[in-house]
Amino acid sequence: MRPPAPPLVARIVEQLASDGGPIPSATLAEQHLGLGRVSEEDARRLLSPLLAQVEGVQLEDGGWTLASRARRWGIPLAAPVAVVLARAAPALSAARIPPEGAGGPTIAVSGEQEVRTWETLEGQRLPRPAYSLARLVRRLRGYRGARPTAFDLAAHLGACHVEGDDPRCWLDALGAAWEVLVAELALEGVVDTGGLDALLERSVEPASFADADFGPAEIEALDEGPGVYVFYASTGAPLYVGQSACLRRRVASYFRGPPRDAKDREIRRHATQLETFAADTSLDALLDEQRRIERLRPHLNTRRHSPKVDLDPGLLLVPAAGRARWVILALGQGGILGRGVAGGGPRRRGKTLRRVAAALGSGGCGGGGALVRTWLRHHPGALHLRVGFDGTEEDLLRRAALELGAT
Repeated sequence: MRPPAPPLVARIVEQLASDGGPIPSATLAEQHLGLGRVSEEDARRLLSPLLAQVEGVQLEDGGWTLASRARRWGIPLAAPVAVVLARAAPALSAARIPPEGAGGPTIAVSGEQEVRTWETLEGQRLPRPAYSLARLVRRLRGYRGARPTAFDLAAHLGACHVEGDDPRCWLDALGAAWEVLVAELALEGVVDTGGLDALLERSVEPASFADADFGPAEIEALDEGPGVYVFYASTGAPLYVGQSACLRRRVASYFRGPPRDAKDREIRRHATQLETFAADTSLDALLDEQRRIERLRPHLNTRRHSPKVDLDPGLLLVPAAGRARWVILALGQGGILGRGVAGGGPRRRGKTLRRVAAALGSGGCGGGGALVRTWLRHHPGALHLRVGFDGTEEDLLRRAALELGAT
């Protein structure tokens, strides 16, 4: 087993791995040796004895680089780690950072993205590598929950923790979960970041399209707009129905990199047929997905039914993705009462608007209310005109017509 690198060298190598290169010698010397301004030649003379023998590190004309397939130096997993909690909106940041030079990695629930959010909020750089504990526990310990918290991961690993709203409780749970995982990995002979990276690489299951009716070329040809996709097994039985605001990117994600959970692994192993359906908007894709789940009942979908939820009566206007037209929904008791696509000229748009708005007084009982309410939470800028809040039905019609350019 290769001995761990000195913390100084490890930090330089991790910066090369995360920032790319080439990075000038003077920049590295200023950041890691604390020398202030120093010439490129002097900095190169100081760094060369430290980095020249490091596997994958190369000195080029523009500075130091790290080969893309170079193995990280083995930073001990048992070293003190920085544990981070960060959220952009609403802004929240908390961290427990070990003393300078401790040499440990940084741990967050969602990994590099969360660490960078913390760095943006606090204006301070954290040690690398940065690991996602959720990803590690999914890949190495079979966790299947969606959007786990530090408490979920600690409970899955059997780590002693106390739950609470105080950010310190989150950090304590995250740190306790990491300590349990490190202790378990040590029994498997994995004691440093190099060994952990190698273990993660071995757990990758490459995608194979040998028995499938589709492949990378068919996926690359998919539409980049919203839509629904259905995976089928070789028997013709539906495996999974999903939706996305970008069909191509979402379908491709199942076959790039390691499977994220057991569902993705089964899709990669058993999906032999793919069917896709374009949608006008992301909301249409969400609603179409639910209808197909209820009809096909694929065994990998856990959400089988969308309960009826009453919505404030009114009109919802959603611009169609990449198209000069709008989707108009009449909302009311139970959910969606009417729908239309407003395109073409002003007269045609006005006709569609009046037809959809007439459903507001129909007294019918629609569906999809829960999905619409969820979608609105994630799209606060959507034009949702509500009877009583934004005026009478006539007021809503006039405002909607103005927005649509309809007559």
